[in-house]
Amino acid sequence: MKKPTLSLDELAAANQSEFDQLFATRMALSPPIITDGVAQAPIPAHQIANDTDNDAPSVGPHIATLLTNTYANGWSYEIVEHEVGPRDVRVLCRLTAMDQTRMQFGTAVNDGNIGIALQRATDDALARCHADLAPETHADFVSAHGQQRAHKVAGPTSTLSQSEQISKAIKENTRAGDDIEISLPHIVETALTCARREMDTLLFGRAMSSGIRLQRDAGTLIADPNGCLLVGNTETDLPKLLRASMSDLGPGDVILHSDPYSAGGAGGHLNDWCIVTPIFLESRLVGFSSAYGHMSDVGSEALGSNPATAHSIFGEGLRIPPIKLYKNGILNHESLAILTSNTRTPVANHHDLLALVAATRIGEARVLQLCARFGEHSYIRASEILQEQTHQMMRKIISKYFPIEPQSFHDYIDDDGCEHGPFRLKVTIWREGDKAYVDWTGTDAQALGPINLHLQESTLQSLVGRYLLRRVDPEMEPCGSGNSLFDITLPKGSLIKAAFPAALGSRRHVLGRLRDVLNGVFSHSADSLVTAAGESSQSLFTFVPGDDARGLPLSEPHFGALPARAASDGIDGPSWTHSTKLYSVEAMEHRTPVRVDSRRCIPDSGGAGTFRGGNSVATIYQFTAPGALSIQDDRQNGRPWGVFGGQAGSCSEKSLTTKNGEQRTTAAKADRVSVYPGDKLHYVEPGTGGWGDPLRRSVEAVQKDVARGLTSIVSAKNDYGVIIDSDTGAVQAEETDALRRRVMGTPGKRLHFDFGKKAAPEP
Repeated sequence: MKKPTLSLDELAAANQSEFDQLFATRMALSPPIITDGVAQAPIPAHQIANDTDNDAPSVGPHIATLLTNTYANGWSYEIVEHEVGPRDVRVLCRLTAMDQTRMQFGTAVNDGNIGIALQRATDDALARCHADLAPETHADFVSAHGQQRAHKVAGPTSTLSQSEQISKAIKENTRAGDDIEISLPHIVETALTCARREMDTLLFGRAMSSGIRLQRDAGTLIADPNGCLLVGNTETDLPKLLRASMSDLGPGDVILHSDPYSAGGAGGHLNDWCIVTPIFLESRLVGFSSAYGHMSDVGSEALGSNPATAHSIFGEGLRIPPIKLYKNGILNHESLAILTSNTRTPVANHHDLLALVAATRIGEARVLQLCARFGEHSYIRASEILQEQTHQMMRKIISKYFPIEPQSFHDYIDDDGCEHGPFRLKVTIWREGDKAYVDWTGTDAQALGPINLHLQESTLQSLVGRYLLRRVDPEMEPCGSGNSLFDITLPKGSLIKAAFPAALGSRRHVLGRLRDVLNGVFSHSADSLVTAAGESSQSLFTFVPGDDARGLPLSEPHFGALPARAASDGIDGPSWTHSTKLYSVEAMEHRTPVRVDSRRCIPDSGGAGTFRGGNSVATIYQFTAPGALSIQDDRQNGRPWGVFGGQAGSCSEKSLTTKNGEQRTTAAKADRVSVYPGDKLHYVEPGTGGWGDPLRRSVEAVQKDVARGLTSIVSAKNDYGVIIDSDTGAVQAEETDALRRRVMGTPGKRLHFDFGKKAAPEP
């Protein structure tokens, strides 16, 4: 492949052009509406009446009087944006009162008088904001003055018990005919995205366990009536789950499951408890709201229920097939008793479970509110249009980035924790017309240890689609991901479609490596979208104090650095592609008998390149009580590869130093390693790969990296051809120019992939 020669500005311009072309279909389906695009400065209440110079939407006398009577002069409003359509107008308005802020859309019919229509829409938006802030006062106002139909929608505390009220509002809101406003899908998409974020906020705030509350090892989604994803980031395959075991759902039902085998491949491993709440409007199914969270313990032999050396799923804890945790709105207490009796952390699991249910109730309420506001038919049609847009977008992506001739790539997992390995993951891609083929033939057979995945073809369709969409636009919601356009081949009994009862607890290693394998295979046809290799797995460190020790167990995931890509350096660790976070050191030391002696970035651990790979992090834990630790990690033998001339990142490394100074290397996957007070664990994460020829990196960027301690002076010279004075930090310009000319003129070929040699910088 030809080496990249574009400047950063040229690359940015090319990417913008490419982005515009890819979105041409999406915008053709939903053309942009007119908007000012600039937020108006807040207008205080005492200026409203005399404000004649502002061309933004104004406030009518009834709403102004209502707000003044309620809040005196302690309120103001702000027009964030206003939109003018052929049949109606919309205003997004922010109301500030009582030191609180609410933001809502308002609508009005466009009868030709734009000024009056905008005022009515502004009144509508402010009334909605006021209904959230002061519902009792707002109800009195509606009774006295009347209100537009949309104000009869249930407020933010909507539940299934309000279905009759919502149904009535829908009948009043639904227009004659099947027409749908062209802008409505965008409004629904934005509303659902906000709803999902609201679900996340409640879940992280209400959960008890540190895994969900602090690490955010959880996720939420909202789906359509067929179970197809609209917004969200979970691994749950709802269509498979529903086809596998649930055909008699009704209002008030709530599904719980954790077992991928009995749920049709939905979910990841037994620690992830998943709640699915069907959303009914009266007796009609309009969607699903779902949330999952990683439970602290589900009853296996190992505390934390994530043994690194399990031989089957029976050694990994309690299996929960899809059950109705709630039926007709009534909690199944017998099932709850079984769940809490099979864990070492019953209180935390109970609270986390209720937080999951509460999060899905938020999604349920917001979907019902959308149905009430726009009409059930309009909401369903908007969801269909969003999926159609994604489908058309995916057609263009497939046509542009999938090769006609088959391309293959493979990478390896070091081992399975049971002294077997390495294990190969291989994929081959090509296209025929609009159809994309993703064939995983050549992937090794399932492992004895717990690194396996139990995926179905539909799950891989969604994962591949989401991978491509997020490469093109990280902010774009998957909305089904164009699943029907992918033909997936998964070998049965393989590492990614393991047969029962294969262990699944450490599937994080293979799941993460899937991204690297896809990056590798697409590097031949979509080099601007792909990254180099990353850590590619969630490393996990668990410490269990002895029975006589004071303090709580510690289970801390590690998220390594992010790799380099076509337009930017990788992110120096700790980081991850999800929202999951490391523990606060202070909180860890307060809750557990573990002290963090140091946590620092390792220079030169990220692969050199035009864009540098993210550097890894080394943490030194010191134990203040006896106990046992467990480690689940990878990339201890195989380095994260660089691409297009970029160099490989460093390997991971784990070692123990006793209080007497004796040091020994620890396996990357190990259970029940005994430690004593004063012992130290050196936990070194892998670096990530670089992108592009290091000699094309700017001299200024190299100098800055050296000054920040991210790149050594030795690496600056040997890898980047930049000579820096060790005393002053200044670049020796003439020597640097001469060295770069000499090295760039030396015969030799830059590797498409650089897998490097096994080596790790000194921690």
